[in-house]
Formats: sequence, structure tokens, C-alpha cells
Amino acid sequence: MTLDDFRPELRWWLAEGLHSDATLRREIEDAHRLGFGGMEFLAMDEGAIDHARSGWGSEEWVHDSQIVVEETTRRGMSVSFTSGTNWSNANLPTIDPDQRAAAQELDVVHETLAAGRSRTGPLARIDLAAPIAETTLPGHRGTITRQHLVAVVAARVAGDGLLDAASVVDLTARVEGEALDWTAPDEREWRLFAYWMHGTGQTASPSASVNYTVNYLDCDGVDAVIAYWDDVLLTPALRAEVARWPEVTSTPTPPPI
Repeated sequence: MTLDDFRPELRWWLAEGLHSDATLRREIEDAHRLGFGGMEFLAMDEGAIDHARSGWGSEEWVHDSQIVVEETTRRGMSVSFTSGTNWSNANLPTIDPDQRAAAQELDVVHETLAAGRSRTGPLARIDLAAPIAETTLPGHRGTITRQHLVAVVAARVAGDGLLDAASVVDLTARVEGEALDWTAPDEREWRLFAYWMHGTGQTASPSASVNYTVNYLDCDGVDAVIAYWDDVLLTPALRAEVARWPEVTSTPTPPPI
């Protein structure tokens, strides 16, 4: 073990693919000279530029990634590709917001039934055309058109804003298609909840094209990320550099705030 094993790493916010090769090499040389042992890099959004030419996934960005890996490897430094929930590096231009590989949202609609009352027919669906509530989440929202039913439950109303947890019944198995016939028990008012899954439509930037946030909780999203890196980003030249140095990683990070 040497002192090199204890060098700190730094995160490098690159202005997309706008750097010259000389600039990248100089910055890496300076970082190494100042005592840093590794660099984690990512594409930061820059205004008033052509993202199709310089954004994440573009030819310029892939080229810059190659230079960064080459120069850090040559100096025995580690290198990481930032990969987190809203960083462009982990999101994809190859999916649309209605696909299961895109980020998903569990939404709910409800209806109220008086004691002993029956309901028949289709369950209420989420109004996907309704304005989106204000949010602090980054990125824009694409158009969502599909939703699928996940579960239906009912509970007795115990008071103003209160439900009787012990009364909850799962009605999912009684749904046919998207329709439910059900009669509320003969005591108090009941609330029926229908849970629907649909895409969030969230996008990430900067990107060479519209870049949708990935579903990180299912294999659909993970497999789509792996396929995109395999097909587009990990060029033969970049794979050769990665093979030379084992400390090339994808660093999971929180989303930008």
C-alpha cells in the first residue's frame, strides 16, 4: 500500500461536450499534480448551446469521455461515470414515458359509497391530461397516455379524514378488465380506492435528444440502461481503456437539487 492509495477523488462538472482535448488533458494533469487520485465526471447543463451536438450521448460527449478515461488511466488515477436518478448519464433517449423502462408513478383515485350502496361498471381512471402539480423535481414532463390498474381496495370511513384500518378489503381479484361490481356493507360510509401505474414523463438534461428518466426499481429500466451503454457509449476504444484499469466505475449519486 502506498500514499497513492489514499489520494482523495473529486467530482468534475464538465460543461457538456464543449471542452477541447487540450483543456481536458490540462485539467486532469492539474488535478493529479495537486494530489487527487481519481475523478468522477458528468455533463452539466449549459444554456444557449446545441445539446444535440454537445449534450450527453452526443458524439462530442463520447469523445470527451474517451479523453478523460485515457488521461486518468495513464496517470494511475481512478475514474467514475456519475450515474444517479436525474443525472443524464443514467437516463435514456431510447425510451418513451409510456414504457415500463421509464420512471413510473403510482397514482390513486377514489369514490365514496353510502352504507349498502352498490357500484357497477368501469373504475375511474387517472386524468393524465390534467395540469401537473407544482413540484421541486428537476426536468420537464413529457406527454403520458397509458396507465394500468394495480390494485383496488375499500375501507370504512371512521370520521372526518379517518378510515378504519381494520375494515380494509382487497377487491383487486374481483375486477374484470377495468370494471368492478361491488356492494358496500350495511354500516357507515365506505371509500373505494383504485391505484393506477403510469409513467412520470420526467426528462433529464443535458442530452443530445429528449432523455427520459429511467425506472430504477424494475429490471425494465436497468436493462435499458445497460443496453444503451453497451450499444452507444462504450465504444471499442473506450472499452479497451477501461480494460487497462480496473478502477473505472459508475458512481451512483443522488439527483441534483
